[in-house]
Amino acid sequence: SELKSLQKHPHFQKEINRVQPPELLRNLLTPEVRKIFPVFNFDLLIGLPKQTPESMRKTIEFVNELRPPEVEPLYVHFKPNTRSYMTRMTRNVLMPDFYDRKAIFAEVVDGLIEGGYERTGYEKFALPSDIVANARKKGKAYYNSIGTTAGDVTTFISLGSSGHGNFNNKVYYQNFYELDLYRKALEEDKFPIYRGWKFSQNDRIRQDIIKHFRTYDDLDLKEFEKKWDIDFHEYFSKELDSMKEFINDGLVELTDTQMVMTGLGREFTPRICEVFDSYAGRDLYDHTLQKVFQMVPESVD
Repeated sequence: SELKSLQKHPHFQKEINRVQPPELLRNLLTPEVRKIFPVFNFDLLIGLPKQTPESMRKTIEFVNELRPPEVEPLYVHFKPNTRSYMTRMTRNVLMPDFYDRKAIFAEVVDGLIEGGYERTGYEKFALPSDIVANARKKGKAYYNSIGTTAGDVTTFISLGSSGHGNFNNKVYYQNFYELDLYRKALEEDKFPIYRGWKFSQNDRIRQDIIKHFRTYDDLDLKEFEKKWDIDFHEYFSKELDSMKEFINDGLVELTDTQMVMTGLGREFTPRICEVFDSYAGRDLYDHTLQKVFQMVPESVD
């Protein structure tokens, strides 16, 4: 029985050497275990080699069957330059491109909503009775390094190489990537931290708007102004000028008192939030380039 399960299991799990047969979770999540742990989360990695919308559809069917209280679809962060083991992930086939990853993500969104889950953040879903779903309805949900949670959880202590932590939304830090340096620091009774960042007031303001938008669809500008003692339109004049691209594309609606993401805009939350990230430094799409593209012939003999 176990052999048959392995044979029918999605081949993308074999590509990353993490084969987890459905029976493994089904047998683990007994009524007794669910009673002890009423809240638990499934992480769904998006963009694995050989992963397709069809294979993800089967995965979502299995997730809907098991009914975990919370589900978090996450795009794979492919960083072979810092995680050398990831080079093996592409030894047989390339990773899905941007379009394919979005198609796979769309399967997750549609499948979970059809299965009765509510979207409680850009990459977070929960059953209507879950604590995160209830917290979001009350405006008490909060986006942090482990997704959307109930309550203002702002401090995380990371363990292990490359782990990153957060102290009260005022300091970010990251541990050594290299295991030898990580072990050496511990042997010398030192924190294995190799870099960090102390927030300025500007950092905290921008962090607040980004975290809020990743959890909720709108932002009360007057309430935000009162919280941070700023004039929103003046403080973010440059960003709001860039936001016109998203407004013209029907992704964002902006008034004097409110900024709202449309249903379509919800699927581009990271790109919209990136406008307020002063460290990203990415230019928005330039419509004037269309004239250049129109001048390129469709085929060349």
